Amino acid sequence: TLAAKKLELLRQAVPRATRMAFLAPDDAGFRPQLEETRKAAIALGIELAVVTVRGGDYDRAFAAIAAERAEALFVGATTFFMTDRKPIIDLALRHRLPAIWEWPEQVRDGGLMAYGTSLLGLYQRVAIYVDRIFKGARPGDLPVEQPTKFDLVINLNTAKALRLNIPQSLLLRADEVI
Repeated sequence: TLAAKKLELLRQAVPRATRMAFLAPDDAGFRPQLEETRKAAIALGIELAVVTVRGGDYDRAFAAIAAERAEALFVGATTFFMTDRKPIIDLALRHRLPAIWEWPEQVRDGGLMAYGTSLLGLYQRVAIYVDRIFKGARPGDLPVEQPTKFDLVINLNTAKALRLNIPQSLLLRADEVI
């Protein structure tokens, strides 16, 4: 995952934030991402409160985040949160929490910022693999590839709603500014 980079970007957007919440799904397979995020938070001197969403109860999760006095939110990279992005975005805004996400769609729908693998880049790579298979390549012989293109997307409308000034240096690095 990109936990260290995402925490660094969130810290640049909210420089005074020392307490952040990490929104995690109730899924044992998510543990490696959680552990990487914890290590990155320690390295950056950030107190990280892990809040697990159980049964889609986002109200309870955000009540726990508020109780932790989090100043920013790191939304775990899972399709579960991609599907349920709207209630999470609404609650983050209601609680005035700047949040970083994985995918640009989450920011286009009102999240503050996202940093993650370019979905367009992945789709293009998949098309190349499918083409090779149709031309006779055995799937088991094709190499496993890591993503090489990552997108930083920032929503200035959300920043304004949060009364947050995004540093110019961060805006200049963004692949897309909404």
